[in-house]
Amino acid sequence: MTRRKQKGYYRDERAGSWVVQASRKGPAGQQLRRCQRVRGSEAEARALRQRMLADLEAEVQRLVAEQQRQVQQEQAAAVLGLDMAKLKKQRGSEPRLTLRRFLTERWAAHAAITQNETTRRTTRSHVAYLTLFLGDRPLDEIDAAAVAKVREGLLREGPRSFTFNKAGEPRKTRSTTFTPTAVNRILGTLAAALNLAEREGLIDRAPRVDLLPRDQSEAIVPPSDEQLRTLILAAEDFRAIAPFMPEAIELAAETGMRAGEEFNLTWRSVDFAMGETGAIRIEKQARAKLVGGQPWRPKYKKARVIPLTPRAREILRTLRQRVPAEPDAPVIPSRGGAPYNRLEAAPDKSGRGYFTDVVEAAGLTSHVRWHDLRHYYAVRALLRGVPMAVVSTWLGHADVTLTVGTYGRWASEAREQWQWAKKMSDPAAAIPLRPALVALDGGADERR
Repeated sequence: MTRRKQKGYYRDERAGSWVVQASRKGPAGQQLRRCQRVRGSEAEARALRQRMLADLEAEVQRLVAEQQRQVQQEQAAAVLGLDMAKLKKQRGSEPRLTLRRFLTERWAAHAAITQNETTRRTTRSHVAYLTLFLGDRPLDEIDAAAVAKVREGLLREGPRSFTFNKAGEPRKTRSTTFTPTAVNRILGTLAAALNLAEREGLIDRAPRVDLLPRDQSEAIVPPSDEQLRTLILAAEDFRAIAPFMPEAIELAAETGMRAGEEFNLTWRSVDFAMGETGAIRIEKQARAKLVGGQPWRPKYKKARVIPLTPRAREILRTLRQRVPAEPDAPVIPSRGGAPYNRLEAAPDKSGRGYFTDVVEAAGLTSHVRWHDLRHYYAVRALLRGVPMAVVSTWLGHADVTLTVGTYGRWASEAREQWQWAKKMSDPAAAIPLRPALVALDGGADERR
């Protein structure tokens, strides 16, 4: 490991990442430390350290305030002639804080500030599952065994519905088993809640939450070109209720944008002059419309640039002539979220979108989801020889290993494996060495 310490961070050349460290001394002399790895530039490492220092400063201020509060309590008790030890003993006899109460009170308030409406809607079901398995368990008694109980219970019992139809019966679930990804999302909510409880001093230490290994046995199968054409053709019949549905579908397939990125995209982030064909900038929309009361920000908080394909440029040029083109105007006008996802207009902002109706009309039910348009874009790029690292950047993945794990079998190297297999029966001496192998061989190729 190559270390180059510099102002609280250093470069780990072997891992290809920066190791960022920060520490502060607490009011009682305790040492508060933070350590985290980050990939990217030195500027990103420096920015991460500044955020860590700010978090530590906030933690110190919280500890100072807590210490002052305790001193004030003791002084008040002395003036009033109260026995603090007796008061603490009485406080300890109060009902212990359970996971159910923590999730419905403190975690719900925390999520209202830190999560957008879509994420809160998703994690509501997570909370329901967690309270099902551990609801009445005291918060300070949740350990690794309790976490294992949740993990095993989810796999054993499968999905269930927490909403009811008009007859008062639970609605039918879409599937009968959980995927490892679905289980891990629920466990991720549990881990986040326990970490919050630890930061706020409600528990001494949050237990470790082990996730299930990612299931790569089910391969990604993107829509075919014919299925995409059928889908766009079916969307033409929905223009009365979803005027730009065909363009929205095709633009997703031509750019790989997530649904949230596409439907919150404004003309400010479309640059027809960048490069040869133009580009879309996925970035913080500081002056655009608010989403859930907050400015929309890209997933993983990482900005990126998506070069426009000729067809994507053509779609955007057509849209610009048909919709308001002010910088803060949406590229896909959607009437506050509808009609494309039909969420904002529904009770409790829930419900399915019109895209599902388009898929049914095209006869592609259970074959195409909106996210499959993103898969289509990624696979299409890899089949044309675009390097994996470039595709990962275009998709906005946090790490290229995610791209490799999802789309590795479509990469050019994977398609060449049969050519390599043919060479396995050839004598090694008959195969020309690549330049790197010639160097390892001491330049034997040149000596011959």
